[in-house]
Amino acid sequence: MTFKEVAVKNFKGSLRKYMSFFLCNSVSILFLFIYSTLLFNEDLKNSPKLSEVISKVMVIPNVVLIVFCVVFINYSYSIFIKGRKREYGIFMNLGMSISDIRKLIVFENAIIALLSIFLGIIAGTIFSRLFFMIIAAVLKVKDLKFSLGIRPYVFTLGIYLTVFSLSVLITIISTRSFDIINLLKTSKMSTRSKISKPYVGVLGLVITVGALASLIIYFHGDGETLLKCTLALIIGIYLLMLQAGQFITFFIGRNKERYNKNILLISNLKYKFDQTNKILFIITVMIIVVVFISGLYMNLILSAEPSAAKINPYHISFVLEEGKNETKAEDIEKIIKDSNNKVIEHKTIEFIELKGELITSQKDINKAVKSNFNINKGSYLRLRQVDDLDEKDKAMQYTSEQRLKHTGILSELKLKDIQFKLYFNSPGYMFNNLMIVSDEDYEKIRVASDIKKGRVELYNFKDWKKTQELVYNLNKAFREYNKNLKLSLENENYILTASRIETYNENNQGTRVLFFLMAFLELFFLICISIVMSLKIFSDLDNDEVQYKNLYKIGIMEAEYLKIKCNELKILFSTAPTLAIPITVIYSFGFSSDSPSVDKIKIFLCDATIGIVFIILELIYYFLCKKTYMKRISEWS
Repeated sequence: MTFKEVAVKNFKGSLRKYMSFFLCNSVSILFLFIYSTLLFNEDLKNSPKLSEVISKVMVIPNVVLIVFCVVFINYSYSIFIKGRKREYGIFMNLGMSISDIRKLIVFENAIIALLSIFLGIIAGTIFSRLFFMIIAAVLKVKDLKFSLGIRPYVFTLGIYLTVFSLSVLITIISTRSFDIINLLKTSKMSTRSKISKPYVGVLGLVITVGALASLIIYFHGDGETLLKCTLALIIGIYLLMLQAGQFITFFIGRNKERYNKNILLISNLKYKFDQTNKILFIITVMIIVVVFISGLYMNLILSAEPSAAKINPYHISFVLEEGKNETKAEDIEKIIKDSNNKVIEHKTIEFIELKGELITSQKDINKAVKSNFNINKGSYLRLRQVDDLDEKDKAMQYTSEQRLKHTGILSELKLKDIQFKLYFNSPGYMFNNLMIVSDEDYEKIRVASDIKKGRVELYNFKDWKKTQELVYNLNKAFREYNKNLKLSLENENYILTASRIETYNENNQGTRVLFFLMAFLELFFLICISIVMSLKIFSDLDNDEVQYKNLYKIGIMEAEYLKIKCNELKILFSTAPTLAIPITVIYSFGFSSDSPSVDKIKIFLCDATIGIVFIILELIYYFLCKKTYMKRISEWS
């Protein structure tokens, strides 16, 4: 019998295993291709009706998808190969060498890969246009153009073939340790962890609770605390899921009567949890990440407009300065006039840049932003345009400012006070740190030889929501005027506009797209996990059949066995959501500890909504699995 004939007969005999693994690969390729068409679409990058952040936003879900596909394809492949090991043992027992087994592995996996690529790419090509139309509808932009170049195909095939080839290569290398007896016993060998103690699960629970409590108590926006708590949380969940079977059965077994009534269920659960603890850990973390991010994005969408208005008191602001943005006034006026959006307010703040300090006079800023600053000659007021600073941070700012030593003409000025308030939007955030001096001192500094003069232009329009194209054209003009300058990243933003519409679209268009893409990824994750769980759960159907027939001989009826299996499935399917959703809600509360109570309630409602959707989808999949079990058990009777 040739290798081709062996492979064909294998395929016919193990069609269910092949189909599940084939679907894993095809679905991964489909989603990779669809998302890559968005990543490489030029219209999403260059449309004047879209925020510039959209093209950057598209990178995030692609990175998440790639990471998940790497884990998912590798993990599903390892499950598939484990289910095939018994067959390899039979082939070796019949005389096949290790070299023959390797050829068989390469041949059948090459066929699966080619068929998966064919189906995934064809389906991706068909559905990517529909997906793009949905994205355009989400963005509320009608004239976006869909395009398919060579890059999405190269990108998708490159990632898939790299991950799949590495998985096959690892398997080929592992065949050196193949042993006929162990291969034949694979389906009956437990994968129980070497650390098989209930207290490890208790330790994981303690670490998880401690990490969440620490986040709520100690996190106030600092990244170090967030990182430590998140890492501790992941470790705690891992230890808990690693020993979930021991942990659950330990507490069930504490009650002798309950243990005796459910002895068969408990023994099966130990085995099933040992088989699925890694995928359950991945599912738990995935649910936490998806629900947290989706809830965060949903909250950002709901608060997009008030947040944009708070950060940008003026609809559009930009800086015109010597050496930067030396744009003719008539050119700017023409761009604004061509926008067909009536200007209802125009203010100007003149400033001086000297030795890295941005300085303005009390008269200019009072006139522009309707403030009442009053600075005596020889003093200065530091304006920090930031909101929501706590008293500790303000005290640190005062200390830092008092230690600051000015040189030259600025050394004559003494600090009067620091004002913490946002008065106007700042291009590149440079004007978040502004020195305000008296009119006399300003005129004195103004004649210094090493200064740069400039002005901040502040505009309000009749309809700020229709200023996206105007912002795009202004930024395009500023980039053109400054194309010969070598600018730092900070100065690249400094020469552009600071606009309410950009902030709004970042939180509305950008977040709306991210929310949709992440929600779609949630569906993809659920499909993938369902396939993997099916591979894991139904790979033991042969053993379940033997168990059922043995139990039937001692009086266990079909209905009783089905009840045991359904209870087993309920616990397996409910473990991850039951653990993940409360953790996500608590984590969100800790993450937003400095936010107002109203925002915390919004975040809770958003997380709860996403969590409920996930539970509904999990329930649907549970009933499908239950139906499959019922059908198979009826076939055994």
